[in-house]
Amino acid sequence: MKHSLYFVIVCTWFAVACSFDGSGLNTNNNNTNNTNNVNNTSNTNNTNNVNNTNNTNGVCGDDQVDAPTEACDGDNLNGFLCADLGYDSGVLACSDSCQFDTAGCTVDQCGNGVIDTGEECDGMDFGANLCHKRSEADLWIGGLVCNTDCTIDWHNCQRARWAKVTSQYFTTCALGYVSEVWCWGKNSSGQLGPSAGGVTYTATPMRVADLDNIVDLESGVSSFCALRSDDTVMCWGENIEGVLGVDASIVYSATPLVIAGLTDTVSLSVGYNHACAVDSAGTVHCWGANNYGQLGDGTLVVSATPVLVDLPVPIQFVRSNNSNSCALTTAGEVYCWGGNSIGELGIGSPSPTRSATPLTIDATGVFTDLGAGAGHFCAVKDDGTLWCWGFNNYGQLGDGTVTTSFGPVQAVDVVDAVRFGGGYLHSCYVNSGGATYCWGYNSSGDLGDGTVTNSNVPVEVLGGHTAVALTSSKWHHNCMLDVEGDIYCWGLNSTGQVGSGYFALAVSSPVPILPTREIALCSDGLDNDMDGIADCDDPDCDNLGACTSEDTVSRCSDNLDNDGDGFIDCLDPQCAGLTVCGPENTTLRCSDGIDNDLSGAVDCDDPQCLPFCNSLYEVFQGQVPTELFDISMGFISITPDGMGRYGFSHGTSAGYTEVVGAGAPSQSLNLDSEDYQEIILPFSFPFFGVTRTSLFLSSKGFITFDESDVDGSSSEQEFLLGAPRIAWYWKDWSPSQSTATDDAIVDFHNDRLVITLESVPDTQGMSNLNVQVVLHNTGQITMYYMDCGTGAGIVGITPGRTEAKNETNFIP
Repeated sequence: MKHSLYFVIVCTWFAVACSFDGSGLNTNNNNTNNTNNVNNTSNTNNTNNVNNTNNTNGVCGDDQVDAPTEACDGDNLNGFLCADLGYDSGVLACSDSCQFDTAGCTVDQCGNGVIDTGEECDGMDFGANLCHKRSEADLWIGGLVCNTDCTIDWHNCQRARWAKVTSQYFTTCALGYVSEVWCWGKNSSGQLGPSAGGVTYTATPMRVADLDNIVDLESGVSSFCALRSDDTVMCWGENIEGVLGVDASIVYSATPLVIAGLTDTVSLSVGYNHACAVDSAGTVHCWGANNYGQLGDGTLVVSATPVLVDLPVPIQFVRSNNSNSCALTTAGEVYCWGGNSIGELGIGSPSPTRSATPLTIDATGVFTDLGAGAGHFCAVKDDGTLWCWGFNNYGQLGDGTVTTSFGPVQAVDVVDAVRFGGGYLHSCYVNSGGATYCWGYNSSGDLGDGTVTNSNVPVEVLGGHTAVALTSSKWHHNCMLDVEGDIYCWGLNSTGQVGSGYFALAVSSPVPILPTREIALCSDGLDNDMDGIADCDDPDCDNLGACTSEDTVSRCSDNLDNDGDGFIDCLDPQCAGLTVCGPENTTLRCSDGIDNDLSGAVDCDDPQCLPFCNSLYEVFQGQVPTELFDISMGFISITPDGMGRYGFSHGTSAGYTEVVGAGAPSQSLNLDSEDYQEIILPFSFPFFGVTRTSLFLSSKGFITFDESDVDGSSSEQEFLLGAPRIAWYWKDWSPSQSTATDDAIVDFHNDRLVITLESVPDTQGMSNLNVQVVLHNTGQITMYYMDCGTGAGIVGITPGRTEAKNETNFIP
């Protein structure tokens, strides 16, 4: 019955005559392979014998795949997909003849310039993805890169931030996000640079052409000077008495001019009609006017070329005003030279009326910062107090009087100053928490407190910004740089120098200076306004200054497609041979934010850059500077920026933040002198772009990676040239003399490692170490100090085996 029923179904399906043909059946009863053998000896050709395993003809349409004639049947694809047939994606089907139908399969060709299924990009086609669409809150600039697997590389996108701001009487300039210079305000003497043309004033930033790879920037009264990464100096603006480094017969120059003879400069200062440069050895050279002896070379002879200042000791930096300069030495002393008619020398006496050689100010103690107003100076002492001297008609010295002082007087109500910025008739400072306070003249909103009322006591600048630097404008407006890399300005805005986008006599509270979105978006190689025209071909981008050929190092190192040909920087054939394009084997290429070798890794993320990445540290002698941290109850937190570099913050702390012994596990170490212990980390710890899985804890006050180091010395050279290390308070400590049973406790947590040292004395028994170091799995490092003794040493981090020249001090 089973066999008869099956044949009925077959006959019905094919709608054929149902006379039974048994010619194909085997009449041999011993045929074990033919299950449909019904013993019809005359049936020798029954083609419908579907259960005969020797039958090679399938039935197309029964959803059963009969090999070898059928590849598929109906919805039954026998487990095959487009990918099994050599395609990348799509929908496979079966034809009426039971063969694969590949019409719905697709081949995704990465590299064909078209975004196919599964691709984020292809060639220069990024779809709707753009750097500036990465965030609505911040301006992101730069061009995207399409990887060889057609995924998007976002690393060239970066938030447009500022690195420094400096201001003069009526113009302000800032160092931008790719080492370029932007200026705004008055342009009477070419202060806005060669691309400004006939612009008289501007209240929004304009990019200064012919300046590239700038690392520092300073302003005078009507001129600016910039320090390039090759340690040379360029100046532009008004050329009073040769301050631009050329003969005074040249009245001004909008084009930046190279100052001859300066090849090793590390910092700058510009006054009214003279300028000074400090080299890596701490030597100072000045040039320009010299009628008050402001060049400091012992003469009153004007010089358009730099002359050596007669200083007996190495200098950290110089600050200049109208007719003077003052210098801060590496030991924390202050020397001044130039005019003294209103007490600018700070020597405690009106005599001499001028000095062509540097004189020490009449004050004792260690100073850590120094700033200049138009006719006065102020210096921050290591105890956080502020000491000022010079002109004081509006109380700008901060001593509660309006009496000019020929020697330093203490500013009242200032106990935690870190940075100072001076104006024409007012003063400002930043405290250890980043708050900004000003006092003095205020009719133009100079003090930033929302009023135009003078004050002889400090008033807080509005906005709640955390400042890291202030300008010394020598006039009636001020600017600050905050921890996020944003600039805020306030005060007199008659020529647009505040950069608010409008002109006003008084801007009494800080306004943000935003990088110009239009210029950024007209130099990324993209059609951002979707009008079918990209960048330099778009009339909307005319006269924005960023559209030009890729024919300079600057244009080949700014992350922008300046010529709009679809290629960024080193990807552009026009950039071939320019020094920025090539292996990451120089300090410059490892600190420019550019993937010069196109490896996909930028700067310190590139293994080739490890020998060139900056160290962040401070060397102290005799006492830890209090503006770094309070060793009795302070902390310093070092945070990676995601690109192999680090920023830092510091402040006070009532004690350790981590409970000692709370780890799982918690390990007690009894280190001996000249001892160390290797510790396996509970997580992968990123340090200068390298993932670390273990560390060496030394009795000498540091952590090293890759190798142990028990050398008792604590020299700067060893710090920089030795193993990668974290120095929390590097001295010659002796745990074996500790009174604590467990002098080192290591607490393991899933996301952090905590190391606490309790009452560990130095080898001379003069001071104790009480410190807690927390290593977070994010790469953040926090060090807490309690009741630590004083002494010489080093605090900081370094990738090791680098050059001292590449250092970044905690205290500039």
